[in-house]
Amino acid sequence: MRSQDSNAGQWSTPDAYAGDVHDPISQKPYMYNNNNPLEYEDPSGYDALIDIQPKAVGGAGHIQVIIYDPKTNKGTSLSVESGNGSGFHAPLKVLESPVSNVRALPTAQDRYYHISTTPKQNGQIKAVYDQQRAGSAKGEKYNILDNNCETTLQSALQAGSTGVLLDAIPTYNLLVLPIQGVKQITPKALPGKN
Repeated sequence: MRSQDSNAGQWSTPDAYAGDVHDPISQKPYMYNNNNPLEYEDPSGYDALIDIQPKAVGGAGHIQVIIYDPKTNKGTSLSVESGNGSGFHAPLKVLESPVSNVRALPTAQDRYYHISTTPKQNGQIKAVYDQQRAGSAKGEKYNILDNNCETTLQSALQAGSTGVLLDAIPTYNLLVLPIQGVKQITPKALPGKN
């Protein structure tokens, strides 16, 4: 966590966010919220979003995490799935996709849960998906009971020390819900840039 040097009137360490090349003021590493803390919120520099898709995968449901920057609303979604559609001993497929605007995510069926995170926590969350990718390259299999989207996300949330726990209800009942440490939110209500 960064601390502020009140004598210098700036942060004591640079922001982990490097800034946007199209927004020069965002590239100032010791600046906070474009020097406008009344208009913008940025408790950590980065945030994460749990995306539950209860009707996906033929009604069995799917869950993923989106790590994003509230200054730009851009991020990356991370998840795992079965490589061939079978739930048992199928190839493990790790998905990593860019998200151009988290505030424009679909809301018809997905449910979202916001988590304030630090860059270190997001690195720890992503490392779990990187480990899954390495396991997939070695032939590790997807298994709907113990190596799936929900178990991977739970491992990632624990590795990131987020304090968020997913309910341990089996995947098939469509009710895998975060039960501790987060609240449900609509993408348009996310903190950050409009």
